[in-house]
Order: sequence, then C-alpha cells, then structure tokens
Amino acid sequence: MAHPVLEDGGWPMAESLPEQTRSDGPGRPKATEFAPTKEKLGGGARLKLAVRRRGFWAWLLILALATALHFSAGNPLRALLAQASLQLTPCLVERLLFLVPVALAAWYFGPAAGALTIALSLAVMLIRTMISSCRPESALEEITGILALALLLNWILSWLRAEQRGRERERQIGLERLRISERRFRGLFENASDAIWLQDEQGRLVEANTACARLTGYETGELVGQSVGKLLPEPLAEGSQERMLRRKDGSEVVVQVVVSAIAGDGGPGGWLCIARDVTGRHLREESTRFFARQVLQAQEEERRRIARELHDSTIQSLVVVSNRLEALALNGHDLPPAAGEQIRQMQRLVHEAVTEARRFSQNLRPPALDDLGLLPSLEELAAGLRRDQGLAVEVLALGQERRLDPETELALYRIVQEALNNVRRHARATEAIVNLRFFPDAVRVVVRDDGQGCELPEFLDDLVATGRLGLAGIYERAHLLGGRAEVCSAPGQGTTVSVELPG
Repeated sequence: MAHPVLEDGGWPMAESLPEQTRSDGPGRPKATEFAPTKEKLGGGARLKLAVRRRGFWAWLLILALATALHFSAGNPLRALLAQASLQLTPCLVERLLFLVPVALAAWYFGPAAGALTIALSLAVMLIRTMISSCRPESALEEITGILALALLLNWILSWLRAEQRGRERERQIGLERLRISERRFRGLFENASDAIWLQDEQGRLVEANTACARLTGYETGELVGQSVGKLLPEPLAEGSQERMLRRKDGSEVVVQVVVSAIAGDGGPGGWLCIARDVTGRHLREESTRFFARQVLQAQEEERRRIARELHDSTIQSLVVVSNRLEALALNGHDLPPAAGEQIRQMQRLVHEAVTEARRFSQNLRPPALDDLGLLPSLEELAAGLRRDQGLAVEVLALGQERRLDPETELALYRIVQEALNNVRRHARATEAIVNLRFFPDAVRVVVRDDGQGCELPEFLDDLVATGRLGLAGIYERAHLLGGRAEVCSAPGQGTTVSVELPG
C-alpha cells in the first residue's frame, strides 16, 4: 500500500492532485489547474506515517548503531586508530558516523528531521565527552567541526531533496494534465460530427470514431485493422482532396478528406484523416454546372438565331436598298444635283450599316467556327482586330491541329474573344499573341499582351464584386468543361490569360 510522502518539515503530501477551477471570463469554460496540497496532521498521525516508512527504521537503526559504537569500550575502530599515528582522536570516526543518520533524516524527512538528528547526535557526543573522553582537550573542537559539517550536510541534502520533490511534483502535475487533456480530446474525437480515423504507414486503420462508423456503415470494431483501400480505392495524399468512398453496403458517397502526417521516430508515424460527406454539395454543384451549361447553350442558340436573322433578313434588305439607291443614282440624270448628292450619302450610310451588321453578326456567331473549326475562326478574329482596331494580333498554333468537340471549340473561341476584348478596351496594348497548342488529350490557349496590366483580386468571387465579369466568365467557362484557367497580371507588366481544357 502506497503512503503519502513526508514533505519538508514532516508535512505529508497528498496522494492525488486535486483540481482547482478558475473562470476565464463570462461565457468561457473554466480552466483546470493543479496544485499540490498539504494536509496538516496531528503529531500522532505524523508518527504513524513515519513509522510505516522503511527510511525511518533505517535511520533509527543507524543512529542506534552509531550511539552504541560511540559508547562501546571494545570498539574495533578505536583499537585500529590507536595503532595509527594520527593527530586526531580515535573518537573522531565514531563521531563522523553520526553524519550518516543526519544524511538519512535530511534526505527522507527534510531539514527539520535532520536538525533533530543533529541535536540527538550532539547530545550523545557531549554525554560521551563528559563521561570519558579520549582526548578531552580536542573533543570539543572535533564536536564543533562535526556539528558544522552536519549542518552543511543537512542544508545540502535538504536542498537536493526539495529540488527532486519539486521535479517530481511537476512531473505528476504534467502527467495529470496530460491525462485530463487526453480525456478531453478523446471526447472531442468520439463526439465529432466528421469522420476521423488514424492509419499507419501500411494503410491500416488503427482507430476510428463513431462518425466514421456511421459514414462507412461498419462497426467501429470492424474498422480497426482494416485496409483503407477497401474504403477509398484511390490513394490518399497529404492535404485536402475529394474522394469516392465505398460503404459497407456497396453504395458510394463523395467525401472531402483532409490528411495530416503524425510525427514518429525518424519520420511519419502514421496519418490522421478527417472526412466529411459532401455528396449533397457535390450533387448541387453538378446541378448548378448542368444548369449553367444549359444557359450557355441557350445563349449560344439565341446568338446563332440572331446572327442568322441579321444575315438572312436585315443585311439582305440593306443590300437591296443599297442596290436600288445605286440604280437610282445611275438612272437619275434628270435629278437636281442636290438630290443626287443625298442619294450618294444614303448609299454610304447603307453601306456602313451593312458592314456594321455583318461585323455584329460575325461576333455573335462566326460562321467559320462551325464550318472550318477553331484555328481559322481565331485567325479571322485576329484579322478583324488588325483591320478595324489597328491592334497587332498574331495567332500561333503548335501540335497536331484537329477538330475538337463543338462545345470545347465554342468555349475556347469565347474565352479568346473576351480576352482580346479586354486588351482592346482596357490594356492600352500595341500587340497581343494568341498561342494555341494541341496535346493528345487536351488543348491549351494562352493570350498575352504588352499592355499596362492591373492588380487582380485574391479570390474569384471578388472579380464579380469589382465588376470584372469578363474575367469571371473565363474562369466559369473553363470550370464548366472540366478545365482550368489562370490569369496573371501586374501593373506595367501586361496580362496573360491561360486556359486548358480536356479534348
């Protein structure tokens, strides 16, 4: 049975470290602090505690042995020292033996017990000196020296003892705090709404919480020792990722998994994984993307219809009007000169209207995109900017040219068109380069200009908030087709728009 440890001065230390709570302010939980406590016991209780300790009996035995040797006339140490030519008395060794119980008392019971032992030893030595001293002339000097040495020894051992007890108390407090922290985090682990599991380097589950059991359909005991590959066919990497999780009943859900390494000896000791079911969000995003694609398709269909109406109706009517005005001007020799001039002005206006309507129709839906493909359409777009805006635009193609999916070709054309419109309206550039590169399973378009550039916001949502809907549309078109877009710009360094789509 373990008993309390006697503190300095004989006070016993409590067997456990009681919790003391304090408030950290309104609405905040109380923090737990630990402090060793001392219970003040009566003299009888202290004596019982001391008697039960092994150190007490060792101290008592050695003190009694030193006393007996000090008073014994047949002491073998005294006979041995009598034959040596020493300036010191043979009683010195007997007196030095009293330092042993002093050291034991100071180490086991504290400075008060050491002082008590010194007093008892001093009384024994003085009595022995008064009764029969080996050398009365030097006995008091030896006793004084031993007394000073005993006091120093008592102070040193008491200080070392206090240091050791202090470290032991700190260790116990640390262990208790660690146990409290472990219980607290164990509660968080078990009660978390997200699925949490620990896996070793071989990919086996070491521990899993209740939410993980609910998510996978397994019992917690069934999960421990199971391979993660049975749940997640695709391997996990450190960081955040979306994976398809296979449940016990064979159904699949989409989860967002965050993986963190757990430090071990000389490297990762395992992995902490936190998973959240995002199937509902994934379905909503899919629905949103489907709806957005439908809207874009409807928009393109409306563009195509308006372009066709402009070409087949409006432009043809304007051409007829232009032809009749030309015939009227040729056959109107008898008309006044002023009327002839008005007819020629009307011809110029009609010709400008036809040119503008054709340009507008081509911007709505370029015929070359459906008939010839992406590259000829981009070259025609660049030629129009060179002709109408005076902007030097060059189109470069790399890789094996081929026709792409109509939706992909349309998205890339609109992205390049929007990028060049931004160059024309805002960049104050003198030239722009459109680089089209075909890969075996993808296609990339890079539009680069030498304009003034700009500061871009950190997040995509800020593009809409700041009214940069064109750039936001580039990101959205690429995302809808499973691609990625990147816009890089800085004041005075131009702008680069890079888009890559599967194809």
